[in-house]
Amino acid sequence: MRNYILTNIKDGLENEISDGSVYSDTLVEEVSNRIPERVTVNYFTGIAITNVQSFDREIGKKYPVRRNYNCIIAVLVKNGDFNAGQNEVDIIGNRIFKYFAIDKGALNGLSLTRDGVKETVITYVIDSVTYGDAGDLKVGQLGNACLINLSIITEVII
Repeated sequence: MRNYILTNIKDGLENEISDGSVYSDTLVEEVSNRIPERVTVNYFTGIAITNVQSFDREIGKKYPVRRNYNCIIAVLVKNGDFNAGQNEVDIIGNRIFKYFAIDKGALNGLSLTRDGVKETVITYVIDSVTYGDAGDLKVGQLGNACLINLSIITEVII
């Protein structure tokens, strides 16, 4: 289910914030369902699920019926002007918030059955946003970054 969720978010965000979207400026050049060590483009968004926790056991069941996927969406903008870069990070972040707020990618209700185990996304919420600088860039570039933490809760049926 983890990779199924990542692919859903990646494909949806590609359509929403990169070439071919309704926006004409501040477009993301690459959307990836992983966060690499080096980014070669100036506008990048990476998605990763870093942790899955099981919880909520029902009486009589020997397995958890809910899982919480901790998804991180990283936005990186390289720009020589710090303020312009911060504004571009905010623009891309707002587009991502809008994407999830109206559930454009149909993440809510996404379901996968594999080996007799059905898992369905029942809810998700953006928990937090962390802004910061990105280091190790070429001379003359400033890295502007934000990490969006998305909590995705699924229901498991065996």
